[in-house]
Amino acid sequence: MHNCVPRVFWAAALAAALALDAGAAKQTVKIAYIGPLTGGVSANGIGGRNSADLAVRLRNADPKAKYRYELVSLDDECKPNIAVQAATKAASDNSVVAGVTHYCSVAAIAAVDTYHKFGFPAVVWGAVLPDITYRNNYAEVHRVNGTMINQNDVAAKFMTGLKYRRWVIIHDTTDYGKGHDKYFTEYLTKYGGQVLGRFGVTADQQDFTAELTKAKELKPEVIYFGGLTPIGVRIRSQMERLGIDAVFEGTSGIKSDSYIDGLGKLAEGSLSFIEGAPWEKLPGGLYFIGKYAQQKYDRDRRRTARSPSRRRA
Repeated sequence: MHNCVPRVFWAAALAAALALDAGAAKQTVKIAYIGPLTGGVSANGIGGRNSADLAVRLRNADPKAKYRYELVSLDDECKPNIAVQAATKAASDNSVVAGVTHYCSVAAIAAVDTYHKFGFPAVVWGAVLPDITYRNNYAEVHRVNGTMINQNDVAAKFMTGLKYRRWVIIHDTTDYGKGHDKYFTEYLTKYGGQVLGRFGVTADQQDFTAELTKAKELKPEVIYFGGLTPIGVRIRSQMERLGIDAVFEGTSGIKSDSYIDGLGKLAEGSLSFIEGAPWEKLPGGLYFIGKYAQQKYDRDRRRTARSPSRRRA
């Protein structure tokens, strides 16, 4: 990975701890969580917040822990300007030593300059745009998940392995959507697939009749969508209305309970791809998910449980 997460993250925490009175009782170390707690992808952000909360609880329950940890949760709404505000609030607070930050790539890429400016260690937990860690040599910015490069390599290889050959690509026009278009096209070409047409759509677009009508005329076997759940739900439902008989292939951006809830039975057969091993194969994964279930985070609504060491948009 581009930077070593444990070294910089814990070095920051240690530096803060050394400034504390060694003779005092266990001191509090604050860590920021930043993600979309409201809006169309809030299910993912709340799932991430819950997992970060559990990680803090488990650490605080360990009698060997030298410090007491406190999570400070901030909402970035999956919006670049709000993400910068949240990043500034966390980074300018001297009591916060580091951050577990961002599900949305558009939020993360907007905030990296802020983390660098303040010298604030930030570990991205979900955003997959490569430029977040690769564009600049920022020692403060790290990630624990893979990128859309890995994701689209697997996606293209898997689908062509099933003998699909003809695609139409629809992507949102943010850096996130354009990145998925770029890397999926690159790997699809490598593995023998063909892009019949591509259409860029805005993040708040409601009606996709024009794009889908043109796509239908091209007779694709698969419609690939590079974007997040709210648009994915609209596109898939409008495909049905227009009688488009093609597989709907999304990215990690649609892997959410909200996608299934929004489409019901129509979600059946949709595909999404995520880089990285399943949580049950990660070190401590089974233990963590068991503890997560005990917390009753899902009492009011199903959430996707994800630890800060996982991915995705």
